[in-house]
Amino acid sequence: QRGVAVTNSPPAAPGPDGAGNVTLRGRPERGAGVLLRNASVYTTSGTIDVRGVATRVDGLSTQAVGLEVDSAYLYAGQGSVVLAGRGDDNNVAGTYPAAVGLQYSDLRIDTASNSTGTIQIAGEAANSAGAGITFRDVESGGLTIRDGTSTNIPTLANVSIGAISSDGLALALGLDSNPAATQVLTTGVVNFRPVSVSAPGQVGDAAAEGILVGPGGDVTRGFIIDPFHFGSAFRADSGFVIGSSTHAGRITVENGALAGQRAQTITLQNEGAGSAGITLGTGVDVRDLGLLSAGVVTQAGGIAGGRTRV
Repeated sequence: QRGVAVTNSPPAAPGPDGAGNVTLRGRPERGAGVLLRNASVYTTSGTIDVRGVATRVDGLSTQAVGLEVDSAYLYAGQGSVVLAGRGDDNNVAGTYPAAVGLQYSDLRIDTASNSTGTIQIAGEAANSAGAGITFRDVESGGLTIRDGTSTNIPTLANVSIGAISSDGLALALGLDSNPAATQVLTTGVVNFRPVSVSAPGQVGDAAAEGILVGPGGDVTRGFIIDPFHFGSAFRADSGFVIGSSTHAGRITVENGALAGQRAQTITLQNEGAGSAGITLGTGVDVRDLGLLSAGVVTQAGGIAGGRTRV
């Protein structure tokens, strides 16, 4: 069952010259809010905006997936992309598998060489132990974002990836098991932060959520991002930002999580009201490190590398 499905579609351009917005919304009781399968969506300068919300109403086993992507090509031209999904188990007992916000495999987003847009990917798993955003690894590809003129040319667009889960991992991008499936290339910024997707499909900052920087070990809940894949799966010529100016939850950096980052610019940011501050572990070795917080910044060891901004 699903709300809106786009399947086996050829490239489709709105308007005679391809300009304009493409908007898809879906809100079923179970299944996928929006399904993109073997789908192509195209614009030269508008916004591709796809949002799905799936909420359980009974204990049937059909998984609630806000936005499901199973092989999709999105061309944004000079425009922008918003992909957002919310899966909600709605406190229904016995639900399995757990709801997820946004689930993808073989998702490719290209932009024009003169892009001025942004790319945002967001997911929330509500009342669920599922992930906010999860990669369904079926050996057909993962997440690719780049300039559409070549496989190795970065887009000019800034990229934002954010999620939360009430009882599971915010992000399950498959970087440990299949890092080669992710290729996000930009001359701009890649931002990772907790965000929510509301029942109407609105995306907002989840400012109180904590952020763990590092592999996370046996941690099974919360927002975890491992910089180990910065510079390989993710390239951001203008730097990586973890958190945001409105974020307030504590940012905790595990020992060694920022080691070996002398080629990267990384900013940790929680300047929101009531900020819980930043806790740095040992082994920090970053070319340019930004520590932007309205709270207390503490560190367990020295900082090596280039510049540090506090």
